[in-house]
Amino acid sequence: MVMAQLGLESGLELFGIVCVTYKNGKIDLEMPGRFAKAHATDDNQPGIIEALEEIGCVVYEIEKPVDLLIEFKRLWILIEVKNPKGKNKLTKEQVKFFKKTRAASFVVRNPIEAKAAVRQAFRENKTQSSLL
Repeated sequence: MVMAQLGLESGLELFGIVCVTYKNGKIDLEMPGRFAKAHATDDNQPGIIEALEEIGCVVYEIEKPVDLLIEFKRLWILIEVKNPKGKNKLTKEQVKFFKKTRAASFVVRNPIEAKAAVRQAFRENKTQSSLL
């Protein structure tokens, strides 16, 4: 529905969020009127991506509203990467997003935290599934 409103012919729509693939292979979540910002990749992001791929994650660099969209064993996880030596602050839009979302979402600064986030999300999802 959102894709048609934006006049897009191809892409993937998840929960009203449109994924658009760019020429450089990155995927950007487009949310009209929200999360507009210039994006600079943190220096530690490639190492985090590599660590996640080593444990079987499929990693998409999406930039907005967070840096990474992770698929792990049919579970979707959102990760914002912060540089431990950088300013380490979430944008106002990201703070609102993290308060509002019910999806598994984390802020990480290194590969160890990223792997721990995936394990935690998987355990919590498994526990919730058993309650249904």
